[in-house]
Amino acid sequence: MTISKDESYAIKGFAIVLIVMHNLLHYITDIHENEFTFDFARWRVFLERLTVTPLTAIIAYMGWMGVSLFVFMSGYGLETKYAGASRLGFSWLKGHYTKLLLLLFPAMFVFTLYVSFTYSYGIIDYIYLCLQQMLLLNVLNYNAIQPGVYWYLGIAIQFYVLFFFIRKLRVRWLMLILFLCYALTAFSPDEVMRYMRHNCIGWMPEFLGG
Repeated sequence: MTISKDESYAIKGFAIVLIVMHNLLHYITDIHENEFTFDFARWRVFLERLTVTPLTAIIAYMGWMGVSLFVFMSGYGLETKYAGASRLGFSWLKGHYTKLLLLLFPAMFVFTLYVSFTYSYGIIDYIYLCLQQMLLLNVLNYNAIQPGVYWYLGIAIQFYVLFFFIRKLRVRWLMLILFLCYALTAFSPDEVMRYMRHNCIGWMPEFLGG
C-alpha cells in the first residue's frame, strides 16, 4: 500500500483539525484526556458524555491521537522521500532545522510581545523563551514550554536527527528500538512518561511505524 502526496496532505490536514477541535473542546467542556496520566474521574466523565454527545466526547477525550497520526505520516513521508538517497549530509539537518526556525519565529515573536505586555505577575524567563525558540526546551525543561505548538516543533527536529542516524538500520534493530519504546511507556512513572511524551521517544512507535 502506498500513500500519494495529496493523500498525505489530506491525512495530515485531518489530523490537524482533530487536534484543534480536541483542544478547543477542552475549553468549552469538562471532558479531558488521559494522555499522560490516568485519571479515573476523567474516564468517568468521558463515559457519561459518550451516551449523550458521542462525537464530542470522542474528539475531546481521544482527539490528541491526531498527533500520533501526524507523526506516523511524517515518518512515512521521510522514508518515502529519502529511501533512495545514498546518504544525507549535515546540510540536510541544517536545512530542516532552519525551516522549523523560520516557521516558529513569527509566531514566537508575537507571543513574546504579548506576554511581555500582559504578564502581570512574576518575571518572564527570557532564557526559557530563547531555548524554546531554538527548539531545545523540550529536552531541558518541558514544563516551561508555553502554550501552543512549540513543543511539537521541538519534537520535529528530534525526529529529523533520529531519521538521519537510523534510516539505514536493519529491520531487526528498528524492531528492537520499537520494543524498548513500548517497554518504557508501559513501565515508566507518570513524570517520566510526561517527559517522554514531550520528546520524540514518546512518539517513536508511530514514527517508526510510518
